[in-house]
This record gives sequence, C-alpha cells and structure tokens, in this order.
Amino acid sequence: MVPTIARLASPQLRKFQNFEEDIRNVPYLGFNARHFDRNFLNQMDKKQWLDMAVEIKDAMTNAVIEESIRTLPAEIREFREEEYRRILRARRDKMPQFAEEYYDFLSKYVDVIGTAKRELFTVERLDGGITHVIVNQLKKDGSLEEVLYERTFTKGETKEIRLYGLENDDHFNVFGSHTGGAIVRIIGGAGEDKITDKSKLSGPKKSTYIYESIEGNDIEIGKDSKDLRSADYRDNLYDRKEFYYNTSVGIPFVSFNPDDIMKLSYSLDLKTYGFRMEPYDMRHRLSFSYAVGRSALDVNYDLEKRGAFGNTDLGLNAKLFLPSNVNNYFGLSNEKRFDIRDFE
Repeated sequence: MVPTIARLASPQLRKFQNFEEDIRNVPYLGFNARHFDRNFLNQMDKKQWLDMAVEIKDAMTNAVIEESIRTLPAEIREFREEEYRRILRARRDKMPQFAEEYYDFLSKYVDVIGTAKRELFTVERLDGGITHVIVNQLKKDGSLEEVLYERTFTKGETKEIRLYGLENDDHFNVFGSHTGGAIVRIIGGAGEDKITDKSKLSGPKKSTYIYESIEGNDIEIGKDSKDLRSADYRDNLYDRKEFYYNTSVGIPFVSFNPDDIMKLSYSLDLKTYGFRMEPYDMRHRLSFSYAVGRSALDVNYDLEKRGAFGNTDLGLNAKLFLPSNVNNYFGLSNEKRFDIRDFE
C-alpha cells in the first residue's frame, strides 16, 4: 500500500517496481538509463528491436532459467524457487511485447547528434509521412565520407527529429514533398553552417524549425520552414539530459472540519514537456472535493500552456460548485470579530 501511494505522489519512484510476471511501467523501468538509451539506441528501427527481443527470448530456454535458479542460495530456493521460475518464464515469453513498448516510447522524440567534425545531414520527405535521415562525414573538399547515421522514420511512430550539428561547418539539406510527418528541428551548433530546406508540405503547418545564430550562416529556406535564429548562444547548445518524462501525480486525502464534518478530496496534476519548454510545456491540475456534512461537490481546473501565442502564455481557471456555492462570510472590515451568536 505505502509503495503504491509513494509512486502516485512521486513519478521518479515509479522506477521501483515489483518482480512480477508483467512489467507495470516499461518506460519507467528504464528511467536510470533514459539518457544513455536515447543517445545510443537512436538508430535502430522497430524490426531490429523486435528481432533482437526474439533472439533473446529464444536463447533464454527453460534450461537456462533452471541453471540460473540453481545458482541461488538454498535458503532462497526453498521459499522462492517456483515463484522465480514462473515469473522468469512469463517475462521471457513477453520479451517482444516489452521491447516494442520501450521502442515506441524512445521513438517519439529522437536526437540525431553530429560530431566535432563536418557533417552533411540529409533529410528526405517521402509520401505517407515517411522521413529518411542520413548523416555523412564530409571531407575538406566537400565530398562524402562514411555514413555515420541512417534511419527511416514513420508518421505515427515519431513526432520530432532533432538534428544537432554540434561543432564545425555542417550542411543540412531538407527536400521532398509530403503530406505530413515528423517535425524536424535543426540546431546547427558552433561553426558556419549551411541550411537548405526545399521540402514542400501540403498544409498550413510548418514542419522544419531552424535554431541558429543570426550571423555567419548560409540559410536558404522555403514556406515549410520556421526561422528561429537568434543572438542567444544557448539556442545552439546541445544538452543530452534535455529530456523529461511526462508526469501524472494523483493524491487522495481526507480532512475534517466543523462545517464539512469530513471532506474527501482527490488532486490530479499532469505535466507534459516540449522542446526547450521550462519548467514544462503544458500543465493540467484537476481537483475534486466532496463535503459529507454539506453534501457539496467542488471541482477546480487549472490550465497553463507556455508559448501558446508566440511568447505569450495561456492560463485558464474554472470552478464548479454543486449544488450551490457556499463561502463563510463574517461581515465587512478588518475589525469585525466573529461571534457565533450572530449566526444563530
């Protein structure tokens, strides 16, 4: 009971999970490795993930599980042997399912990171919301060297692709016609970069966002791009820890007072995080309170959206009181003293 309440109140504690047949929350089970996984597993597609999961599943035979159980101390085997055997076999059989869930989580927002050398980032927009990304190292004469990165992104799988040039003079080339797909964010980094976007999107929304310094770069973009160049050097920085889990915190509680007798309440706090939105992109807060003594229900809702209209945030507050709105009122002025006889 206590661990469950703690996980509801603190999202970071959700990485602590029971050893059961099912994994309660696959993304949070990988919480400690979240930055490592986003950096080093960003090139694999779903087929590769599932093939690897099936390979591990097939290699983990019943004989392998039995051998691992035999390595446990005899005192533990006496009480837990059958339980561990059942759980390990169940988790093995569900390995592809767990792998697919974690892949879907990592693939929503993907960082493609360059090096301190010169690179060419090629982004091809294709039909069906498909985006193909290739990163090549460039020689001094501008010819292509080895392929450093290559991956094909699908529309429903990836929401954003973030290209970081880091240092040196990089080239970014975006082209192709498409009807929608992942947003591409180009963060050029240090150096004098060349950014070309000749892609054509059918629709009013922008799908390429460019973050660069105002001076020293060669920019050639079309209607599909949004130019976000600025004099702020921080726009060109790369922070591998600039990623946060969307969180939901729900807390029930009970209170007592003479008017309500007993008040049952529940508060829900939801936060979603976007690209460089500090401390969050959007926040929803919803609370319910039921007063037993008055048979009254109070509902309160708050919304905060950063950058809803350019640099302007949006805030919204709504309240609902059922069956009526009741507030304690003791009269005008700061000198008024409360006397219960005035209300009898």
